[in-house]
Amino acid sequence: MKPTPSIRIAAAQTVSTAGDVAANVRMHTKFIATAHQARIDLLVFPELSLSGYELPLLRDCRLQPDDSRLTPIRDLAQTTRMTVVVGAALDRGESVAPSIAAITFLPPGHLHLTPQ
Repeated sequence: MKPTPSIRIAAAQTVSTAGDVAANVRMHTKFIATAHQARIDLLVFPELSLSGYELPLLRDCRLQPDDSRLTPIRDLAQTTRMTVVVGAALDRGESVAPSIAAITFLPPGHLHLTPQ
């Protein structure tokens, strides 16, 4: 009988910098690199990990899954062949408040968006 394949899952317990997507992306990439060294297959970040949980700042932190600011995370997911789930404020247009969402970066370079 063939052994059942296993998957290594980790939760990243990060502290986000309020309203600073660029700083939070850099922190995420450090966690992804460390998780890769530990041979993690699926890394999950907290809700709103890319913006911080300061709701009044969300309008300035809105993202779309294909936002160029997320390129370092997308590239690392591909390079490490790791699935990475990040928390984001989803941009739904200027006249609409952002939604809390999870963006999943899959190893082949695909994205999956889960609005909350």
